[in-house]
Amino acid sequence: MSKGSTLTLDTIQKFEEGTPFTVNDLKTVVPNTKEETLRVLVARLVNKNILKRYDQGIFYRPQISIFGEIPLSRDAILKKFYLEDGTGGTEGYFMGADFLNEIGAANNLPNRQELVTNHYLLKTPIQKMKNPPQLIRPKIKITADNASYLQLLDTLNHLERYHLTVQDFEQFLFDFIQDLDVLKLIGYAKMLYPKKVLIMIEEAALRAI
Repeated sequence: MSKGSTLTLDTIQKFEEGTPFTVNDLKTVVPNTKEETLRVLVARLVNKNILKRYDQGIFYRPQISIFGEIPLSRDAILKKFYLEDGTGGTEGYFMGADFLNEIGAANNLPNRQELVTNHYLLKTPIQKMKNPPQLIRPKIKITADNASYLQLLDTLNHLERYHLTVQDFEQFLFDFIQDLDVLKLIGYAKMLYPKKVLIMIEEAALRAI
């Protein structure tokens, strides 16, 4: 095995099993190897079953359990390509029923997940999924600093779609926004959302007075 091939195999083994990656990911850790060379080496490793091809340009090291090989998980794909940037940054979030379930305001599962993401035009990673999430364009670029605010406001903007299980949602909302910067939340609501969203936030905030 050549030096380049050994280096690439060693690098690939540093990727966690069951975690998708692309040739571009390899280029960042093996910068002195040509992209075409990496593609050839990855193809060889796929042929040897060291790697698996999830879809065009997407690969992973398979996990093996006592029951056999574990397929690449839906969550791993969404995290890699739509929710995180690989360095701890935030690229997207689930809104709607998923979010309301997470915070304890609902208990119904969505018919289809609503995923707001900076990568809303990227279709390849979800094209093989059963009932893939709906990819939604964010109102502004999502960052770690604004994601929690936009997630709440996007959900409030379409609140009538969802079945709430809390009796006093206004009180629930008041309690929830205590962990946020309310002035910042109001600012985003004024700048990006219909007036009805701003009214909900302001009425909840007034409960403290």
